[in-house]
Amino acid sequence: MFLTAEESATLRIQSSVFHIVGDVNIRLLSEFSTGAFSEFFTDRVRSATKGSRYRFALDAPVLAKLKRITAHPGMFQQESEALAELFHSEHKSSPGSVPGAFLLLNLAFCGGGRLFALLKFDNARVIGYDFGAGTPASRPKPTLTDIENTFVESREALQKAVLVR
Repeated sequence: MFLTAEESATLRIQSSVFHIVGDVNIRLLSEFSTGAFSEFFTDRVRSATKGSRYRFALDAPVLAKLKRITAHPGMFQQESEALAELFHSEHKSSPGSVPGAFLLLNLAFCGGGRLFALLKFDNARVIGYDFGAGTPASRPKPTLTDIENTFVESREALQKAVLVR
């Protein structure tokens, strides 16, 4: 079991950043607060705990970058960019790769536990809709909007997930 029920229930995001990868050029973004959307992201992390388990080689670049963040939290942004560039360089040339958001989450849970989540969400086209109040004589007419840059709850949108304790 990757997380106990208590650890899973107490997951909270300490720091978060995402970068746009998989297109011709990478787009580096700044650290942000997940705020009202924290539960959305922690739910994605919880869903990833059911996947296969692997061990990093001790000299793996990803592991080294995460260890630097643990030792020097002020390096979170810098190391997230290095991780995104590493992912982007491998991902952009893969057949069928889809541009999307590469997230790095630094999480804490009960008992002082720490966890890193590296998540890659594919861009997914979403059609949004809205409608006015209408009038007593007519029904409301809907309007549609194309929303291109999204995080969606669909399991298919979360393409890659790596959790590191």
